[in-house]
Amino acid sequence: MSFKNRDGFAIVYAMLFIMLVGVIASMIYLKQSSNVKIIVKKRETEMLKKIEALGKGFYDSHAFSIDSNPNAVLDDGREVITTYQQLASVTGMPQRDAWNMPFRLYISRRLVDTVANFYYHDFYIVSAGENHRFESIYDSANNILTKGGDDYVVKISGEEIEGKNYLINSRKLYNLVKIVRNFTGTLYRYSNSDRTKNFFVSSSCSGNGGGVFGCYTNPTEFSRTNLPDEIGITADVYKDAYGNDYLFANYSNDLSTFSPPYTAKIGMQLPGGKTVWVVFSYSL
Repeated sequence: MSFKNRDGFAIVYAMLFIMLVGVIASMIYLKQSSNVKIIVKKRETEMLKKIEALGKGFYDSHAFSIDSNPNAVLDDGREVITTYQQLASVTGMPQRDAWNMPFRLYISRRLVDTVANFYYHDFYIVSAGENHRFESIYDSANNILTKGGDDYVVKISGEEIEGKNYLINSRKLYNLVKIVRNFTGTLYRYSNSDRTKNFFVSSSCSGNGGGVFGCYTNPTEFSRTNLPDEIGITADVYKDAYGNDYLFANYSNDLSTFSPPYTAKIGMQLPGGKTVWVVFSYSL
């Protein structure tokens, strides 16, 4: 074989080698690029889980204040939050997503549960995703967020959180009613079931009073009455999930004070100024 032919084969081999190296390099690049995307998406998922946990915790801690405000804001009692940056600063949420883009925050106006009639807000946190374009649309009139593109969306449901609070507080309310009813009922039975006496009030409050409770014409916080001392109950019994006292009244115009069956009432305070009352009597 001539030197000329050898040189030709050498050039061909060199070109094939260069092409092979290029193909391998491309494959490595694509694999690394794919791995990077997987890592970034995993990081985004982890960030969103953290955001969801912090969002629920924030709402739960400030639910009464948040839902006392009718506007499309998150009012924690110290700051009225309208942007994600504010929320992130307060809660410790990450300021930017896995692609170093800012998040967006959408907050509903105050809504009303159709069953129990309590107030709540929903809010949504949106990441633009890999394509860096926000494509989700929020319909504030109907509180509907339609996810678009490759956006990532976290919804914090105030209805779920306030529904849980409502259930807890309702159970505590009826437990408190039971405690007060049993206490006054015991006084009634020890008096040989004297129907002329009202055991919800003391004699210093009303001439027909046979009990030990003070005279509470207006709804009064339990901690400001003498009931905890007389009955022997602690704050964990007469405070609700928000940390607020239940309310008590035993001498208001809507109660039966001077003729049996005698009544008193205990109230559960809801965000927005609502109160759920239970009017009750001891056994006669």
